[in-house]
Amino acid sequence: MNYRTASIEEALQIYNLVQRTIRTIYPQYYPAEVVDFFCGHHSLDAVRQDIEKGHVSVLTKQDTIVGTGSFAENHITRVYVLPECQGEGYGTLIMKRLEEEIAAHYGEAQLDASLPAARLYEKLGYRTVRHEKLPVERGVVLAYEVMEKALWQKPGPIDTRRSIRRYEDKPVEAETIARILDAARVAPSAKNRQPWKFLVYSKEAKQELLHCMRTGIEREKKMPDLPGSAFGIPDAENTLRVMESAPVVVLVLDTNGKSPFVPLDTDERFTEINDMLSIGAAVENMLLRAETMDIGTLWIGNTCFAYRELTEYIGTKAQLVGAVALGYKAERPRMRTRKKPEEIVEYYI
Repeated sequence: MNYRTASIEEALQIYNLVQRTIRTIYPQYYPAEVVDFFCGHHSLDAVRQDIEKGHVSVLTKQDTIVGTGSFAENHITRVYVLPECQGEGYGTLIMKRLEEEIAAHYGEAQLDASLPAARLYEKLGYRTVRHEKLPVERGVVLAYEVMEKALWQKPGPIDTRRSIRRYEDKPVEAETIARILDAARVAPSAKNRQPWKFLVYSKEAKQELLHCMRTGIEREKKMPDLPGSAFGIPDAENTLRVMESAPVVVLVLDTNGKSPFVPLDTDERFTEINDMLSIGAAVENMLLRAETMDIGTLWIGNTCFAYRELTEYIGTKAQLVGAVALGYKAERPRMRTRKKPEEIVEYYI
């Protein structure tokens, strides 16, 4: 047996496998209208598009495709085995391989279960989270189950943290803010320099700060300090809107750092690199502690577009590293696509 990524040249073979399996198996469970719906859903174009995205695999036996599996993000979208090959464990093998691919990026797998496959999914540890109905042709309704399975045991804040850009109109308690900042305080730092400082803004003070940031962004459009980064100004304006909606904004300073407009010698540059590593650890501690308290966060670097205005406003010669927005979540987005492990890791062991 060989399980591998499908090629575009195999699109027609995969399509024919899926269509034959549906036409053979599904009439035992569904009326003709539903069978036709499934066949149309898994069209040749749909198969081709999924292959082009790299999300389709095939299981071959003696160079013959006997099964196929597809996924999009953490959603398993297509698992079919030739009718004459069913009952031999091929479907289970495909499912496990799909789960391995999904687990590299997500803590759970989801799927829409057809009646013929629901029992297999239950045996593999999937549970129904809701029932759905979909009208098809001539008044017929397709009923199906949405199922999911945890791929990682007890996902922690590292797994569940997301960048939040929509917040509830609800203040964050002072004690909660203090606990989040205390997590930053205990982060590791190079030579134990602890180069961080955090300025917390809310209510009117936050609005004054962000008015200053808006002034800086408008100035950047006309007299740029960062002419090579002008493409990022619209994103900075969007970030400003997020900051305005968040109940709390925390500015992050490097107390050992210098203004980015001041040249550094080599020793100073390496010191700055190590201090940035330290501050990054402190900010990540903040984000993870906030996640354990169900507080949403957004790590912000777009303060660079108003660097001069913001540092002048707060009256500091320390380096402004960025900001963190805090607030109760008004959204729960999925994890954005991450690079695969083999793209970022090399082993020499």
